Amino acid sequence: IKSLDQGTVHRICSGQVIINLANAVKELVENSLDAGSKNIEIKLKQYGSDSIEVSDDGPGIIQSDFQTIALKHYTSKIQQYEDLETLGTFGFRGEALSSLCALCNLVLVTRHSSSIAATRIEYEKTGLIKSQIQCARSVGTTVILEKLFHTLPVRHKEFIKNLKREYHKLMHVIQSYCLISEGIKISCFNLIGDKSTKLMSTHSKNSLKDNIIEIYSLSAFNSLIKFDQSEPSTEILIDQNEVPTQTNYSDIFKIEGYVSSCAHGQGRSAPDRQYFYVNKRPCDHSKITKLINEIYHQFNRTQYPMFVLSVKMDSHDVDVNVTPDKLQMFFKNENILLAILKSSLIKMFDKNYKTVNLDESSFQDKSSNLLKSFVQTKPKSTQLKNIQDTDLARSEECTKRTRNDDEYESPENRPKQPRINELFTDKTNHLAKKRLTPEKSPNTPKKIVLLSPRNHPSPFSTQDKFKSKNIDSKDAESELDRCITKEDFLSMKVLGQFNKGFIITQLDQDLFIVDQHAADEIFNFETIQKNGKIQKQKLLQPKYLELPASSESILMDNLNILEKLGYDAEICQNRKVGNRIMITCVPMSSKSNKLFDFKDIDEVLFVLSESDLNAGSIQMSSSEQSHLTSIRSSSLRSLYASKACRKSIMIGDSLNMTEMKRVISHLNEIDKPWNCPHGRPTMRH
Repeated sequence: IKSLDQGTVHRICSGQVIINLANAVKELVENSLDAGSKNIEIKLKQYGSDSIEVSDDGPGIIQSDFQTIALKHYTSKIQQYEDLETLGTFGFRGEALSSLCALCNLVLVTRHSSSIAATRIEYEKTGLIKSQIQCARSVGTTVILEKLFHTLPVRHKEFIKNLKREYHKLMHVIQSYCLISEGIKISCFNLIGDKSTKLMSTHSKNSLKDNIIEIYSLSAFNSLIKFDQSEPSTEILIDQNEVPTQTNYSDIFKIEGYVSSCAHGQGRSAPDRQYFYVNKRPCDHSKITKLINEIYHQFNRTQYPMFVLSVKMDSHDVDVNVTPDKLQMFFKNENILLAILKSSLIKMFDKNYKTVNLDESSFQDKSSNLLKSFVQTKPKSTQLKNIQDTDLARSEECTKRTRNDDEYESPENRPKQPRINELFTDKTNHLAKKRLTPEKSPNTPKKIVLLSPRNHPSPFSTQDKFKSKNIDSKDAESELDRCITKEDFLSMKVLGQFNKGFIITQLDQDLFIVDQHAADEIFNFETIQKNGKIQKQKLLQPKYLELPASSESILMDNLNILEKLGYDAEICQNRKVGNRIMITCVPMSSKSNKLFDFKDIDEVLFVLSESDLNAGSIQMSSSEQSHLTSIRSSSLRSLYASKACRKSIMIGDSLNMTEMKRVISHLNEIDKPWNCPHGRPTMRH
């Protein structure tokens, strides 16, 4: 066993610290925030593939630190491990700049407040100074990263391949710092050639509310409710495996922020706006995110909540040194935090869920009419006369149980057993609790025949013997397994139709039952998606979308896809960021003449942000075209599914051999022939 050389160790460890574009910019922004900067500017060239530049107006770097600032584990933020317990900065490891040196070309331009001129410093891969010259700059620091990941060929190739996805993740990360940072202005630009596009520009707002309004608009903020912290109930504490030991848990955690109202239409179609902070540090905590979504879905099953929640706690009770990106954390009292969140959200949503805004004047006008209508149509109460206090069980004397073992010798001659709910009503259970006897008892005894299996012995003797063979369960399963591809549909032999609903086919030694409606429906559905034209309605007054900078950037790069989904849009560059996209036409349903909601765009935005499409390209490859068909809002997909269902072969339709063969061959021509648009399988083996 031999020790690795320092160069190899440096490259291996650096690849773990800086894993993507968002992580690289995050480290630089955090350095600027730790320096006390009030203005931070981010410039990307070609979405960050060429270079990244982060400038701030902090105090700058003193000349004595030039030699060590890019070396491994050199930092000014802590002096010893115990300082982590009182940590007040984002960074503390002294790894970011050193790792960036190993992954790209790193250049610093800085001027300290005590210096009369700025200095431009270029660093080696090892973190040592390569060159140093004086230049002009105001007080502050600029960090320039050129050719990110070019020292790691595989990662660089993957980075360029998924550049747009990495870029959108970066915008989401920048927004997370814009939301929680008070009194700080953050701007972001993207340069393509000589053209500079402003992606985001926030002002130095002094409250979380103002930051939310500036980034997501006033209408988005109006759909939120303020988080109201409550003491956790004993039941919820026990449910979280926490033994109640005190009555005031607000001394441990102080939670502030906003969350979506649970009223229908106030949530989001995707979980794309969910932010959680611990001591103003962005935190990615899966348990907390899952809990908030689960509680919200108890009151609104069709949407996801937007939330921006900030937790203040003692630094001794949190461990931020868990992952390289410092986004995951461990809490000393995690169960108590989950219990507080659960109790508070349930109380908030329960109150919000029960609150309904009514037009009191119209309600009062209609209430009297409804009352009169109820009185006029009120049914007369049913009266029971001559009810004697006799046990209901005595009515059994009015019936006789008769049976003849030979009377129903074959199952075909046995009468059908009525359903229980046909013999008894809900009132029977209520009356059975009382001792009642009907006014008139039947004189003729009822003939009740018991259909119990013990009264009708099986024609087979229990002493009959069967020959059996032990078969291994794995062998039996393998006999039933059948791997089938779309090409196999061309080789299937159609045997006939069963029950006017299923097509029986044979492939080698296997039989397949094909649902004729589901099979025809999925073919029609995919055909409509590819070839169908979306009916559009031109708006009398164009609608300007209010979007966060990252979402607006996605749409601006994918207007061609938006147009294919039925929306016509134009970009107005002279308007402010987040309000530059103007919608002039929207899709509509030809059946109901209903215009699609603008909220359908949110669904498309979420899918686009997670997709691998080469955004902005007019000529798409066949694989990209196939992926495009899956980018549909739920409203549009439901419309297509409804159209496909109505024009498809129905259960009960008789088919000749030619029609059955056509249905089977169509399954070979589509992308996903295994289920209909509503999820039913098209065939069974």
